Amino acid sequence: MKHLAIIMDGNKRWSQRENTSLEAAYREGSRRLEEIVQAVQKEKIPFLTLYAFSSENWARPQAEIDLLMLLLEEGLMKLSEKITIENLKISFLGEIELLPKKIQKLTDDLVKASQNQDGLHLRIALSYGSQQTILKAAYRASLVKYEEEEDYYNAFIEQLNPEAIPEPDFLIRTSGEKRLSNFLLFELAYSELYFTETLWPDFDSHCLALALADFNKRNRRFGNVRFIGRS
Repeated sequence: MKHLAIIMDGNKRWSQRENTSLEAAYREGSRRLEEIVQAVQKEKIPFLTLYAFSSENWARPQAEIDLLMLLLEEGLMKLSEKITIENLKISFLGEIELLPKKIQKLTDDLVKASQNQDGLHLRIALSYGSQQTILKAAYRASLVKYEEEEDYYNAFIEQLNPEAIPEPDFLIRTSGEKRLSNFLLFELAYSELYFTETLWPDFDSHCLALALADFNKRNRRFGNVRFIGRS
């Protein structure tokens, strides 16, 4: 497997089940994220993409958004301390310009500081919506006239995926929801999907191992299709 993608879902339901605060749920989810990143590194999977904050999440109550931004800032600062030690390369997806200025600077600093790292490439989707991203990529590609359809396709792919990262082999979504929720819609066209009832703050390395074991049993079929990053 080259690329694993995860939709981290279920923090609010975990807080309700545990009769605790939403902040406690998100902090537990952050600890789980650190565990999963380490487990993915041990599995030697080169790319991990995480859906952390969608464009639709801006519609949540302001108090919740403020909490998420605070925890995101803390998480990015902690991540900056680990990139060299853990040899992490960091990049981001989404409308980063909509995030608070301090977080924008943290994301920019992380990308710059980790650009020469050659370990796990961790991509974090923040203020991200796949439909919006596809539309913007198609528009930018359409600004130039191409004689061949293949040229337009390649231009579109370059806009959609400038880092030329392979499309995800496997998507995991926690919390029991069985939908993509506007995440990597183009890139997930032939990915294997895995939905688990486990809420994100409970999704530990053992749960990941079970998911990967399920993936390894599957016989993947692609058909005659073109892929973003597959060689």
